[in-house]
Amino acid sequence: MFSCPEAERTGHHEAVRQLFRGGREDMDAIVDAINKVVEKHESLRELDHKAIRNLRLSWANRES
Repeated sequence: MFSCPEAERTGHHEAVRQLFRGGREDMDAIVDAINKVVEKHESLRELDHKAIRNLRLSWANRES
């Protein structure tokens, strides 16, 4: 698999811009999602996901 960090950053930037173009209901959904992540952060830290492995993050990197 090829890696193109600049394209990935651009894609993330565009995705975030699209999120904030929505209405009040969209903003409420985003806030609810963020709150869920904050509430579940300890269990998420233990998550073993392909994307985490692809970034080659050690457990120490994930905790900071």
